[in-house]
Amino acid sequence: MKEVMQDLAKLPASPWWSFLTTLAGAVIGAVVAGLIAYYIAKKNENARQKILIISVWMKLQQMLENSLALHKHLKNCLSDSQTQLSTEKIYPKITSFAVKNLNIKIAPSELSALANDDDIESIEKILSLGRFYNFLITTFRESMIKKERLTHDLQGKIDGNSVLVPMHESGNEMNIIPIMELESQIRYIIKEAPETYMETRNLMVKLESRFQRYAKSIKFDSSKFPQIDDLNQSE
Repeated sequence: MKEVMQDLAKLPASPWWSFLTTLAGAVIGAVVAGLIAYYIAKKNENARQKILIISVWMKLQQMLENSLALHKHLKNCLSDSQTQLSTEKIYPKITSFAVKNLNIKIAPSELSALANDDDIESIEKILSLGRFYNFLITTFRESMIKKERLTHDLQGKIDGNSVLVPMHESGNEMNIIPIMELESQIRYIIKEAPETYMETRNLMVKLESRFQRYAKSIKFDSSKFPQIDDLNQSE
């Protein structure tokens, strides 16, 4: 034991001791630096995922608000003619309305948090619902443009199930707008607007707890966005 202690006492003066302590310091320093870098990177990634999740949630909520507003608007336009919907042309009763951020785009890159959770079903649902919502809004816009041309101050001529509308005040060029196509679009929108609202609502209810893992402030307001049946009964 005495000899061992003597050998240990000689280590600080050994060149190998200096090399080993330098190497150990470098290794420890690298490990600490690596841990710090990992912590910062993870913190930044968590912050990025939080921002993306909040962005997606806000877009879904905007889709929900707009589809509900569209449903209410169409219902109000037809409030005095509900019993004649099966036979009466309804496109003349529908008016345009303005809401903010009508078209909403959700990029696949915004759903990276769900991809990390291997939640492919939710990703597909969000993207497909977003595409259909934009299609519905675009169809409504186009139908209002067609209706505006049908009801323009310029004189139009009835030709069967179409209206010939002058494209210029001179009346030399005529544009054919099929009435039945417009009527069909309007009826399609009336049917799909509440369904789009409910699909978006159900999706947000499903995703609420999952999104809260990234942003605790996220909360679905069921009193503001009730079931469509409850909404219809209250009106």
